[in-house]
Amino acid sequence: LVGFIFFQYIFVYYAGLLTHDPYRSFTVHLAETKGSTQWHQLFLKGIAGNWLVCLAIWLGTSARELVSKIVGGFLPLWLFVAVGYEHAIANMFTVQMGMILGANLSIGKYIACVMIPVTLGNILGGGLFVGVTYWYLYLIEKVDTELKIDSKLPVNNTDEIIGKNETIVEIQEL
Repeated sequence: LVGFIFFQYIFVYYAGLLTHDPYRSFTVHLAETKGSTQWHQLFLKGIAGNWLVCLAIWLGTSARELVSKIVGGFLPLWLFVAVGYEHAIANMFTVQMGMILGANLSIGKYIACVMIPVTLGNILGGGLFVGVTYWYLYLIEKVDTELKIDSKLPVNNTDEIIGKNETIVEIQEL
């Protein structure tokens, strides 16, 4: 949080990147709008937002070809921005920059009414919808076989290799 504020003052505010209209008025309006949005709406937008961000990371890292990596990372992030979902890290820049430029939003209201619902939604969206889902789809089989949970696995691995009616001595004699 402190790093974002430092970055904003030095590289954005003092550099004059967003200090002139229409950028300034849009940034202030965006911060004030996020500060007046209802808690449950920000929470739900946070769930969907981090679901798309984590999906972009998952698709980008799981793809093999460069084009697939680019498309897999770009499309969910494009959808996240186009729809207007929320992400705590993105809000650390946009809302605070709006506050620096004069938005009518206090730090306490920003934390209580924007950061907390969006962060909780992000945790749920990324952790449950992406993390747990892919854990279940890809790693539960590995956990099942390591713990011998699956009833189809033979109890004794030698039964599968030599057969149930044969002994090791009979096989060695062949």
